[in-house]
Amino acid sequence: MDPSVIDSSRVPLGRVAILGCGKLGEALLAPLLAADAVSRADLIATARRDERLARLRERFGIEVTTDNQRAVEGADVVLLCVKPQTACLVLDEVSAGLGADQ
Repeated sequence: MDPSVIDSSRVPLGRVAILGCGKLGEALLAPLLAADAVSRADLIATARRDERLARLRERFGIEVTTDNQRAVEGADVVLLCVKPQTACLVLDEVSAGLGADQ
């Protein structure tokens, strides 16, 4: 995704949680940071494997966790970037912590 297509002056995103930060999640994460649409301090990403989390932390300098529930707490925007067969499981896991405004 070309970061120039993101107009960060239009809508402040606030705190953003990216659930399942694999290839798709990273494809959304990188241009958000490049366009200054969200600060590193306002991003949290989840993944299943610690090795993946370490790479994300090292490359992007963001908060990472394996705990999806923790990631959605306090998030203004939640991006669900998991494989379709996993989506229902993740949504069940975090649904109690999600509000209508997220």
